[in-house]
Amino acid sequence: MDTLQYPTLSLEPSQTAQLLDYLNSEGFPASIDSDGDIIFKSEGLDYALCFDRKDANFAKLILPNIWEINEQAELHQALIQLDNINRKLKVVKGHTVKDTVWLTVEFFYNDGAQITFFVKRMIRLLAHAAMVFARGMESDKEQLIELASRS
Repeated sequence: MDTLQYPTLSLEPSQTAQLLDYLNSEGFPASIDSDGDIIFKSEGLDYALCFDRKDANFAKLILPNIWEINEQAELHQALIQLDNINRKLKVVKGHTVKDTVWLTVEFFYNDGAQITFFVKRMIRLLAHAAMVFARGMESDKEQLIELASRS
């Protein structure tokens, strides 16, 4: 494996290769993108495992673009749902990026092998958070429609 392919990762090249091998062997097609992040799919969702060049022991798993925000009222609903997720779900952070909703799990690690130990749990957490968010958004819409029909 050519180590020059991974210049921006804070993991050692052997740890990066081990993590890629692990993800691929677990059925998560994984590769390195142009920024040096490990990108992969799980159950149709795109994830990115990003490493901080300035903090060698910090990383985050991102589930980007889970919801597109089309209007101001929807942004308000999304912020309420994200506040709920941030308050109730362990280690998951939800936020907006431009007109989309992203979810992340941020974590510290001492060794790249630790990431393989927790990555499936992080994937499940983010998928669960995405489901909670979507259900909350749909529930809010139903309540708004019901209130409008009463008027």
